[in-house]
Order: sequence, then structure tokens, then C-alpha cells
Amino acid sequence: MIIPVKQLYVGEKARPGRMLIVNGITRLVFGIGEEPPAPLFVDNLRLERDDTPARVSFEGLFAFDFGPATGPVMEGFTPITPATQYSRGRGYGLKDARVWRAFDALQPEPLYQDYICIEAGGLAVDVPNGRYRVFVNIDNPSGFWGEYQSYRQRAIVAEGRPVVREQWISTPSKPSTSGSGTSKICPLTTTFDKYQKAYYREKRFDVDVKDGQLNLSFRVRFGPAAFRPW
Repeated sequence: MIIPVKQLYVGEKARPGRMLIVNGITRLVFGIGEEPPAPLFVDNLRLERDDTPARVSFEGLFAFDFGPATGPVMEGFTPITPATQYSRGRGYGLKDARVWRAFDALQPEPLYQDYICIEAGGLAVDVPNGRYRVFVNIDNPSGFWGEYQSYRQRAIVAEGRPVVREQWISTPSKPSTSGSGTSKICPLTTTFDKYQKAYYREKRFDVDVKDGQLNLSFRVRFGPAAFRPW
């Protein structure tokens, strides 16, 4: 089990209070119900620092987490807020971006729970010339009621060339996010994979950079009662 200790707070998920005082923790309690069907044995319990971000990082990797200045930042990622404007000294940032809003939906996890809504323009990153594999998520968190965003058309443009084009056809069937008394999660299954992954359709594409700067921009056309996804 991986616990994001820097993101823990007191209170309900929809009404978070102060951040948890990590160095004030004195007990770890496991609850198994008043009448468990069988005994529970815990052996060799220990706490270890999660070094996954450091192990998967490599030279030439750029990882950005978009959101408001008060939003969480996933370990190993660089935050980008509406104030993170591109400059040569910084080497990355928003460029010609018209930001509608920055929002923290409080769930499901530090990387995808917050985002920036960009109505025009996008992101610029100074990189050596060459081919780059880009991985980007433009789907908003599903919210507490499992909402899908809607749009008429949307696209991602890389180096002046459309690499992603999507047109809204109909509302897809919603995956179930509600648990039940018989729902089980095995040790190798995360709650994100079980309940949230179906809401996201991450985009992957290759970009050839020839001018020392990778540029991504976003285009969207809204239909009636549309939700801005960026």
C-alpha cells in the first residue's frame, strides 16, 4: 500500500480541513469490524519511503502537473499554475495561454484531481531538437457523481500540427464507481485502477522538434451546457 502522506488532511473529502500533522502520528489503527468472519494476522509491518518517482525518472524526461497554486503536486512532477508563464530563464511554461480557471476537484489523487482550463494557447518547453513521445491527459476528474465533460470538438496541436482530434458523439456509459459489500481489492489492485481509470483516455503521440522548443496548444468548441475540460 502506498500512502501519499503529504496529501493527507483532517476532515471529509468534500470538506477538507487542515493538513495532517505527520510528525504527530502516534498510532496506526486497523479496523476489521466488530464481528470479523475470521482472525486477522498482521506480520512484518513496516514503513518504507516510496522511491518509485526517482526510479522511473531519466535524463530528458519532463513531467508537469497542472493546477492552482494551492493544489497538490504529484511526487516527481513540476507544478504549472496560471502564473507559470514561459520565459527563457525558466525554460518552460504557459505561452499565449488564455486561462479560464484553475481548479482542484479534491479527488481522485494528486496528479489528476487538479487542472487548468485553457481556452486558447498552451505550453512551451525548451528541449534539444529530436523526436519526443508526449503523454497528456485532457479529461477532467469525474467528480463526486461520476460526471463526464461534454464538448462539440476538441484538439491538441503540436508544433502547428493537429495530433489529436475528437468529436463528441454521445454520452458513453459510465463505469461504476460505487462500492458494495462484496467488492474486493486485492493487494496488486489500486483503488484508482478499480474505480477511476475508466474515466480517462490519455493521449499519446510523437512530436518532432526542430527549433529547440516543443509547443502544445489546445482547441475546443463547446456545445450547449458544455463543461470546459482544460
